[in-house]
Amino acid sequence: TQRCFRKLIEPTKAIRMIYEAGGIKFNKELVRKFIRCIGIYPVGSLVSLESGLLAVVISHSESELMRPVVRIMYDTKKEKILMPYILDLSSGCADRIVSYESPDAWNILPETYL
Repeated sequence: TQRCFRKLIEPTKAIRMIYEAGGIKFNKELVRKFIRCIGIYPVGSLVSLESGLLAVVISHSESELMRPVVRIMYDTKKEKILMPYILDLSSGCADRIVSYESPDAWNILPETYL
């Protein structure tokens, strides 16, 4: 989170930092279990999909860390707010996450979509 002594660290960057410290600062096996538990994109993360849609991660499974369940709410190509709907990226959906997005940059409060 944002602190007076340091800027916000994006969730995906924080996970990468923890992963890289596995075996050095942290127990490597516990790091793997932790990441499997919270996912690559933690619940509440704002993500951009290959299709140009923005979504909030609402849940994930241990077996499909890169393909969570998301709530779609914005189309970046049409610059249009959408009626929110749920999409399970692990259910054979062709769309995929391409990046984490800063909620501040889009003026979106992800928690309102959980």
